[in-house]
Amino acid sequence: MGNDFREVLSGINPDAVILEPDYLDKAIIGIAINDTPVLVYDTDKIIDLLMLHEGFDLHDAVEWNDYNILNLRGDNYPIHMKTDWSGYV
Repeated sequence: MGNDFREVLSGINPDAVILEPDYLDKAIIGIAINDTPVLVYDTDKIIDLLMLHEGFDLHDAVEWNDYNILNLRGDNYPIHMKTDWSGYV
């Protein structure tokens, strides 16, 4: 999505939460245009990025994501999506 999302987001919702560290920007797949526009992240990409940048194995990356990212809730927090349906069939 590139850094242009920051400019777009600042114009429509400057309070939207952007996950840190910056390498997680690569997991952004869009902006949800709800009552309050927020970022949309691909959960599988976040897990891949955690394994690549933090050296986590799959189990630890999933656990870290579940506890430290998916548990974040509130106004302006991102939406998380799974784009790989294979785990559900």
